Amino acid sequence: MGYKKGQKIPSYLFRKMQEYEPNSIGYPVLLETIKACRESIEWAVSNKEFDGEMAKIAYVFAIISNNYMDVGKRMKQERGSAEKSVEQKNIPDEDINIKGCTEKKKDFTDFL
Repeated sequence: MGYKKGQKIPSYLFRKMQEYEPNSIGYPVLLETIKACRESIEWAVSNKEFDGEMAKIAYVFAIISNNYMDVGKRMKQERGSAEKSVEQKNIPDEDINIKGCTEKKKDFTDFL
């Protein structure tokens, strides 16, 4: 957002971020949303004119809030599919029992 090292960050920015903490998905989704919207945020900050820092922060968080739930859903789906693949990998071989394949017989008299 154009802040340099040592520059004081407005408290309004922290207040806007705290709006996402009590949410069930919270800060990790906020971070992923910022990463996903980085180009849009950078374009807006560098190309739009704002009346002040509060207006700039409000605009950036409008971009974030428009994409926040979509990113949260995507992360939840990815977490669910990762858990399913782990569950599938943890199936022990003993649990697989195919009828007729457990014993190997050399004669075919059972089929007659």
